This record gives sequence, C-alpha cells and structure tokens, in this order.
Amino acid sequence: MSIPKFVATKDMDAFHAALEMIRLDEWYIPVLKSPQDYTHVGVLGLENPIGAFLGRDAAKLSRPLSEIMSTELITCSPEDEVDNIWRLMREQSFAGLPVVKKDKLIGMVTQKNLLDSGVILPAFEAKRGRFKARPKYPR
Repeated sequence: MSIPKFVATKDMDAFHAALEMIRLDEWYIPVLKSPQDYTHVGVLGLENPIGAFLGRDAAKLSRPLSEIMSTELITCSPEDEVDNIWRLMREQSFAGLPVVKKDKLIGMVTQKNLLDSGVILPAFEAKRGRFKARPKYPR
C-alpha cells in the first residue's frame, strides 16, 4: 500500500485537479469529503475532465469535482486477501484500488505495490486462487 501522490476534495476545481493529475502522471485519484474529513466520496479519472472538454462542455471544468467525479466506489480494506484484490483489479481492469477503513481513505494499493512485494497473481498459482470473500464493492 502507498500514499496517493495527489488527493482531491469534492469542492476542488476540476480544471486544477486535472492539471495536477497530468503533472503527476496520475490517471485516477481519490476524492475526499474535505481536507479535514478523509471520508472517501468518489474517484476522479482523467476521462472525466477530458470528456467534459471534448464534449464541448468545458464549463464543467470550472465546477467542483463533485459534479463530474464517479461516486460508484470500488474499494478494498486492509483485511482483504491479496489474491481477491488481484482478481478484482484484473476483472475490472484497474491499476490500483483505494484502501478504505471505516469509510476513511488510508492509502492506495497498486499492481506495482503487489509486484514489488513479491505477491504472485492468483491465476498463476491456481485456477481460482485462495478465495474466501470478495472485496466490498460497489457501495
């Protein structure tokens, strides 16, 4: 697990959030309720501001993130088994997932984190890997 390079709040200006994402080469960022309240409320993907721009609705870029972010949250918790997280990332084509405990963002887990830790993809270990319970998603 790692700390996200950039975390936005739902009231942040979409244009500035998109610029920071491009500067940091981040495709997705978690969106929190406020700088003081780490409640995870959404995810902003670069496709959100780019879609607004290409859809000739550039006015959306000056609005708060809460108007363009995705609120269907797919997350994992520190208690989830690694092979379940791998499976979810593979099935959903995610490069990473927000790690949430009691609705508060505590970090991000990425495929790179898992590879660096030496964890093997469950598909290579066995047909289904160890499977107990699926991560909790969507909310």
